[in-house]
Order: sequence, then structure tokens, then C-alpha cells
Amino acid sequence: MENTENQTNTNIEGSESEKSAGAGEITLEQFRNALENNIECKGYFDSLCDKTVNTRLDKGIESWKEQNLSNLINDEINKRYPQKSETEIALEKAQEEKRQLELQIQYQSLMAENSLPLEVLDFVAGADTKATIKNIEKFKSFVENTAQRMSDKIVKEKLGAGAYAPPTSPKSFGNGGSMWDIVYNK
Repeated sequence: MENTENQTNTNIEGSESEKSAGAGEITLEQFRNALENNIECKGYFDSLCDKTVNTRLDKGIESWKEQNLSNLINDEINKRYPQKSETEIALEKAQEEKRQLELQIQYQSLMAENSLPLEVLDFVAGADTKATIKNIEKFKSFVENTAQRMSDKIVKEKLGAGAYAPPTSPKSFGNGGSMWDIVYNK
């Protein structure tokens, strides 16, 4: 009788394990066998794993970008274009002012050499000495041409309009009369 009870207990345990296995639960061994032997099962499991890994990887990358990327970008920008300190900025400003003063002195000497007034310096001053010399030459040429045209115009007006009429009266200085005679007779 004990044998029968042992067999019954064994059968009951075996049937319970089969029932539990058959009711949707599978053992690890059964799962491994299914992955090794069934291609569809293996494909589904691989796609499920890939999807999970990709989702976690994407979340990890986004998290890393949010936490680290802006710092890395700022560090690289600072390496390529280092921030200048206040003393460096002040030094550069002073050097630029010195350069401007040196150019002013050169420009003033160029103006003196070309006999031009310093008032026109602002109009002819260029970015460098060569540009300033070129501007001075243009200015001198313009002024000379304009002055020549104006003087020619005035001379033509005076001579061309009959503004000068030689004396026609017989009582002129050259005819024996005196200057006082002309003044008193008028």
C-alpha cells in the first residue's frame, strides 16, 4: 500500500508539474530548446531583444546628450576660441589706439608733403598708408581739375562776354591828355 501511495504521490506531483507547465508556464530548459530548435521562436525573441536594447540605448544616448553634450561643445568652443581676460582686451584696445595714432602721424606728414590742409585728412585717410596715398592723389587730382575748370570758366566769361572793352574816347592817356583832364571833364 505504501507503494501505491508513493506512486500516486509521484503521479500527482508529475501531473501537477505537467499541469503547471501546460498552463502557460515553461521551464528554462524548454525555453532554451525552443530557441535552439524553432527558427520562428528564435526570430521573435531576437527582435524582441533588439527592440528592448535599442529603446534602452536610445534613452541612454538622449540622457547622455542632455547631461554631457552641451559641456563638451562649450569646452571645444573655448579651446578653439579662448575667452579673453579683461587685461587682454584692454591691451588689444591700447595697441589699436597706438596703431591709430601712428597712422595719424604718418597721414599728417603725407598731408604736409602734398601741401594739403589737415582739415581734409578725415576724407582721405584710408585703412593703411597705401590707401591713404592713393586717396590723397585722387583728391589732389580732383581739386586741381576742378580749380582749372573753374578758372577757365571765369576767364571765358570775362573775355567771351565782352566784359573788356578797350578805351575808344579821344581823351585817353595815350593821346596827350592827362589823367586830371579826364577826371575834371567828366
